[in-house]
Amino acid sequence: MEEALKGTDFRELNAAIHPDFMNHYEIESVPCFLIVQKGLILEKIYAFQSVSYLYEKVNQYQ
Repeated sequence: MEEALKGTDFRELNAAIHPDFMNHYEIESVPCFLIVQKGLILEKIYAFQSVSYLYEKVNQYQ
């Protein structure tokens, strides 16, 4: 996805060492894929389904 969506910033976060982040953003379980724009969480995705599903979700907000 990073290759196909150049210019999109993808980051990883280890939930075990960032519990404050998890609580602040009310992350219910991991893995969780957050779609964020300008510091606001637009969508939380818990069931990844497939790469093409995630691609379409991210592409919605481009």
